[in-house]
Amino acid sequence: MNVALFSTFTAIPPSSVRSPDSTGCFVNLYGKPIWVRDITWDWDWEVPERDTVQTYGTPLGDAIRCGLKFQNQPMTNGRIPVCLLAKATNWRTHTPPFSASGDVVHSTVTWTFGAPLWLPPNVPLTIEIGHQNDFVVDSPADDQTVDVTLRGVIDDSGLEPEYIDVPYATAFLGAVQSSVVAATTGLAPMVTEQTAQTDLFNPFSVPLNIDRMQYEISVSSHGSDEAGGAANANFAPTDATSAQDQTSLLAASQNYGLDRRYVQMKLTSSRGRNLVKDFIPIGCVIPSTTRAWETKSILNPAAYYVATLREEMPLFTDRGELPFQMRVGLSLVGSRRLKTAEAFDTYWR
Repeated sequence: MNVALFSTFTAIPPSSVRSPDSTGCFVNLYGKPIWVRDITWDWDWEVPERDTVQTYGTPLGDAIRCGLKFQNQPMTNGRIPVCLLAKATNWRTHTPPFSASGDVVHSTVTWTFGAPLWLPPNVPLTIEIGHQNDFVVDSPADDQTVDVTLRGVIDDSGLEPEYIDVPYATAFLGAVQSSVVAATTGLAPMVTEQTAQTDLFNPFSVPLNIDRMQYEISVSSHGSDEAGGAANANFAPTDATSAQDQTSLLAASQNYGLDRRYVQMKLTSSRGRNLVKDFIPIGCVIPSTTRAWETKSILNPAAYYVATLREEMPLFTDRGELPFQMRVGLSLVGSRRLKTAEAFDTYWR
């Protein structure tokens, strides 16, 4: 039988964290175990009124962040932007059309677990939702209300599994890069960033089974409400949308195409092995249609990846007073296998 656990996280102000509105909503009260298959986040966002040239506002796929814990076992390395947890399965859905002021845009992102999570009766999943905007905008997002749903099936077998696969995700968030208002087009100076040893890292005493590596390029741009505006991009305002779009709405061929042109990556392992030897556009290393590289690899205890990023930003004219801003994020999404008794220890491993 299909079942769901649900709660709303109401009116989360910027720079705040909320617990579920309903107490005990993510405790299994069905009397039988549940195989949890995925978690979904939903929210609505109203495009604010703005001047002729104005910011689009907060990229909410970056700003809405989730922290998860199964009993005492962490499922995320802190609170991670939902755009780095949920694989993009439909590029068009994740790249909504340009929205005019007053439009309400609905965003839905889903993290489907590589292996379902066995949730016994009366065992809780702890979920926190944060709202953190790191971008400088004229029209910041208001308080956000987020719906969270866990979906799965009842386990009628009556058998306790020998092992439990506990999902886990860890992420790197780069600095918000900003290019000043330009008198001409071109490229801003190159910026280099590198992940720390504790970003794309296995902190556990058991191997981490990596399902995929993901990226997202979150953007806060600004432009005209009119279709010919020079900074009129259709990916910026609302959700887990990549700055990969080369929309015809941009004037004078000022296309972004950041993941195919201006953001490049190379990758090494903690053992010094070159996994991506030379700098290659990130959207070529990791498929840009899903922003996910299905690695199906194993990261041993205390091992990590080091990603080095080179970022250039296009300069635009006619962008008003605010800079074009972007941030690159990377994540590892997978699971670790624990003996059932270990999964319910008072400490994590």
